[in-house]
Amino acid sequence: MELVLITKDDFLKSDFQELFSNNEEKNNFGYLTYNKCKFKISWHSQLVQPKIKKISAEKYGIGIDQNFVIINFKNCKICKFLNLDYFFYEVKIYNDLIFIITEMEIIVLDNQFELFKKLELPDIFNSLNFQNDYMVVECMNGEEYKYDY
Repeated sequence: MELVLITKDDFLKSDFQELFSNNEEKNNFGYLTYNKCKFKISWHSQLVQPKIKKISAEKYGIGIDQNFVIINFKNCKICKFLNLDYFFYEVKIYNDLIFIITEMEIIVLDNQFELFKKLELPDIFNSLNFQNDYMVVECMNGEEYKYDY
């Protein structure tokens, strides 16, 4: 999986399938390539680039701004797309579940990419640790919260 940064002109000229399309002005542009699949991507954030996480042999999760997508790079198809309510932070895999972590919530998908659980956080996310059948989320207020998953 490779993210290649490109210019806005190259982005607009490309006929690759676009991820995270909307009418808002974007500042950064790139191509995501793996095997024979190519997608174009644009995002707002000046300080961060999209985070890419391998989910299985040919499936990858990509998140940036308020967007998250899972792509099957074997058949070049999008498996799941989420418009997030809060800014994307990271994605973790644990016990065959996918944890999409945002500023103020954690979205849990099962291994078929269906919504398993959605957890609203009481404060801004700081860290996540898994312990047996629950997870411990620390928020920016310094408090730790335990959640079943």
